[in-house]
Amino acid sequence: MEAEGEKIHILETPTDFYQQLVHGIDRATSRIAIASLYVGSGETDLIAHLEAALSSRRQLQLDILVDHMRGTRPDKDQSSTATLLSPLAIQFPERVRIAFFQFPSVNPARTLVGPRFNEAFGLQHIKAYVFDNDVIVSGANLNSDYFTNRQDRYILIKDNPQLASHFSKIISKISTYSNTVSPTNPGEIVRHSHSLADMKQGLKQLTGTYSTNKPLHIRPSASDPETIITPLFQAGPLNMLEESQAFENILKNAGAEGGEGASVVISSAYFNLPRRFHDTVLKSRAKYQFLLAAPEANGFFGSKGISRHLPFAYTFLTHEFWKKVLANGKQDQIEIREYFRKGWTYHAKGLWISAPGKHPHMTMIGSSNYGYRSLNRDLEAQVVIQTRNVDLQKRLGENLHKLQSYSHRVDEKTFSLPERLPNLFVRIATRIIKGML
Repeated sequence: MEAEGEKIHILETPTDFYQQLVHGIDRATSRIAIASLYVGSGETDLIAHLEAALSSRRQLQLDILVDHMRGTRPDKDQSSTATLLSPLAIQFPERVRIAFFQFPSVNPARTLVGPRFNEAFGLQHIKAYVFDNDVIVSGANLNSDYFTNRQDRYILIKDNPQLASHFSKIISKISTYSNTVSPTNPGEIVRHSHSLADMKQGLKQLTGTYSTNKPLHIRPSASDPETIITPLFQAGPLNMLEESQAFENILKNAGAEGGEGASVVISSAYFNLPRRFHDTVLKSRAKYQFLLAAPEANGFFGSKGISRHLPFAYTFLTHEFWKKVLANGKQDQIEIREYFRKGWTYHAKGLWISAPGKHPHMTMIGSSNYGYRSLNRDLEAQVVIQTRNVDLQKRLGENLHKLQSYSHRVDEKTFSLPERLPNLFVRIATRIIKGML
């Protein structure tokens, strides 16, 4: 779908993201559609803005889609997304739908683990925020750290009815296959049973905007629309694989441009690139940079319980990839950088492609970390933006440079530091559960 470069706004900071969320809520007149992993149970101010909007605009419809396991898991105060949002559904039963998506259980192991680890089997991971005809596409959830000191990416596309309707449709359709908040009993979840086959049949209409024959990698020519946005939807358990097909297609074709020095930057908070993508990168002639979270910038760093090992699991996986880079003699062509900013965590994900000496002419942004679980287990949504708008290209480049400015290059010397050496438990466990990370 076509877009105008001047109507695409790159938000830089968590504060910018929150301010635009509030601005969108306060100005929306017909629809608000929200997809997030969860809404933090302490986000009462955000809910107050939603309540005020619904009270003052009687035509306004609100859809909120979150993950069932994450959205119903109570915090230490026994509060959750469900208890936070329930009053909206009770107060405005005809205009508010709060949905909690969960894939039907097909793995008996789900019954043997606690609620937190149940999330490893698959999540609603889409992050998109629609306000009338404006859309924020991001990887950020709705919680205080995402509004203060957790760096993510956020792009606001204004006045694009086609894109807004696309994401509204995704959120609405998935909601029909989700559990819902009771409109009468606070905090109660009404369960709805659906098979994977039913879901696949019902959700297949969400795909089709991308074709594997579409040359997403090609630099826009003068005959192309100024800016093109291609939405992507991924649901591995339903064999809906637009995102992974597009990602692989882009990597392969970027390599075909390698003779001209094509530059590819891939950012992920949780690096666990599937082997087929590994191989494509290692065979490519393009120049690659991976912008990842340093262990201290991983959101699980310093957490309690088993999750405290996760930053070191991802470091282990990164080191395994780096050893392949060295074995293939690609260390001058492939660079790994880690984001570290004191007091901040890193959650940004996406891809940028640039011509030699130029700002990016293409980017991917959305919920995916491009890992095994994004490929096979979670619901994901992204957009690919291709543009020949010079100002937008410049702004994309400036945003990328700002992220890079807090990063440093890592190599074998870094991975050999004592604090980087994973213990035996991490090495064994990571290999076993790699497909869930």
